[in-house]
Amino acid sequence: MTKKVKEIVSAYERLDAAEKEQVRRHLAKNGKTGGKTANPLTNGRGNGYNASVSTGLLKRRKPSSVGCSEARRIGKRIKTLMLERDENQSRVAAATGICRASINRYVGGLRKPIPAHREKLEAHFGAPIDSVCD
Repeated sequence: MTKKVKEIVSAYERLDAAEKEQVRRHLAKNGKTGGKTANPLTNGRGNGYNASVSTGLLKRRKPSSVGCSEARRIGKRIKTLMLERDENQSRVAAATGICRASINRYVGGLRKPIPAHREKLEAHFGAPIDSVCD
């Protein structure tokens, strides 16, 4: 069992009976399981992760706050550079060869670009992306 599944099982086991029944009903209603007797942790497919996300009762673990301010700062800088050049995320992705989902995570401040992507973005914009953005 993976670490994520163990966390979800642990979270599910901490729910009271009414909350467990709410999870079962939600999953049965949305066709995620075979009915009330099906195990809501497996979500009818085996991993249980989607079951927890779809119900909203079992929350994902919050990402680590280490480096988040730097990721947000870089994201603001990329967004500023995109606005200056009148570009959208799809155009930047096509020009740099970085997938659009990664660009989205960078702009949203969820992730810092890996060094290879940082170099591609700096070459595309012709400016450093880690400079202070005011």
